[in-house]
Amino acid sequence: MDCTPARPARLIVLLACLAVLGAAPATAGADVRVGQASDPVDQIPDVNGPSKTPDFEQVRVRFDQATGAVTATARFYQPIDTTSPGHRLQVGLGSPTIGGLCNPGDVLMGADVAPTATQSTFAVARFTGSGTGTLAISPDKREMTLAFSSPTLVKADLRCFNAYTITYDDIGHCGNPECTFFSHTFVHDTVETAYFDGYTPAPVVLPQIPACRDGIDNDHDGKIDFDQDPGCHGDATANSEADPAAVASKVALSARRSGCGIDVKLAVQPVLKPADLFTFGRVAVSVRGVSGAARGYAKTRRVTLGDPEGYRFGALRKGRYRVSASYAGDKWRKASAAPSRLVTVRARGCRG
Repeated sequence: MDCTPARPARLIVLLACLAVLGAAPATAGADVRVGQASDPVDQIPDVNGPSKTPDFEQVRVRFDQATGAVTATARFYQPIDTTSPGHRLQVGLGSPTIGGLCNPGDVLMGADVAPTATQSTFAVARFTGSGTGTLAISPDKREMTLAFSSPTLVKADLRCFNAYTITYDDIGHCGNPECTFFSHTFVHDTVETAYFDGYTPAPVVLPQIPACRDGIDNDHDGKIDFDQDPGCHGDATANSEADPAAVASKVALSARRSGCGIDVKLAVQPVLKPADLFTFGRVAVSVRGVSGAARGYAKTRRVTLGDPEGYRFGALRKGRYRVSASYAGDKWRKASAAPSRLVTVRARGCRG
C-alpha cells in the first residue's frame, strides 16, 4: 500500500495504513522453556502380580514466561486405572537459589492418580499464589497432563523440575530410617531433578571448611581443631594445624629483701594465646651466698609460675646473695638467658 497519497485522500489512506500496521503480528519474544526426563522401570512386582504403584516412564514440562502458564505431562509404564487408589502425582518446578543451585520447590502441581479425575491443583510457594488447574488423561490411560497459569509466574526464572508419586498416611510414620522426623506421606516413585533445555546445573562448589574446625587431625599430632591443637592459635578460621616454631623466651626477675628472707617475683614471656594450649613449664630459681655469713649458701628451686609459696627463700643469714632465674624452654619457647639480682640481708634478728 502506498502510504503517501495525494492531499485530498491523505487522511483516509493514513487511517488504513495504521489499521494494517496494527494488525501485523507482534514479534515472538516470549521465553518458552521445555524439558523432559525419563525414568527406568523400578517398581518391583509383588507376589500378587504387577505392582499397583504408578511407575514413571517420562515427564515432560513446558513453561511460558510470557503468560505464566505451566503444562506437565507424566507418562507411566502401566495404565493408571490398574494402580491402587490413593496415589497422588506431584510435579515441582524451581528457580536458581543464591548459590546457583536449582530446587524444584517454588511451584508445586498435583493431582490424584485416577482416570476419573478432572481437576488438578497448584501452589506457587516462592512467588505466592494457588488455585486449580486442568487435568487430562490420554486415551491409553498412561499419561496425565496437568496445566495451569498464574500471573505471579510471568517472567519467573524457572529452570528445573521433578516429579514424584505419594500416598497419604493418616497415622504417621518415621520420615527416615533414623526417625529424626515424622511424616504422613510415603514417596513411592521419583523422577530426579532435571533442567529445561538450554539450562544446566550450576557447578556445585563445596564450602571450604578451615582445617581448624573440620574435625580432622590434619597434622597427626593427636589434637584436633582450634580448641585442642596449638597450631590453630585458638582461631577457628585458621587453615593450618601445623605447630608453630619455638620462639625466644625471656625471664623477668625481681628480688627484694623481706626480713631474713628474699621474695622473688617471676614472669616468663611471651604469653602465647590461648594460654591453656601454650602452657609453661617450671622456672629454675637459684639463690647463692656471695659475701658475709651468706657464703656457702646455695639453693635451687624449680617453681611453677603463679605459685607464690615457691618464690620465698627464708631464714637466711646476713650477707649478700645472688638470685638468678632461668627458663629451660618448652615446645613453644626456647630456653631463656638467666638474669640475676644481688640482694643484701642485714635485718636485726638475722643470724650473722
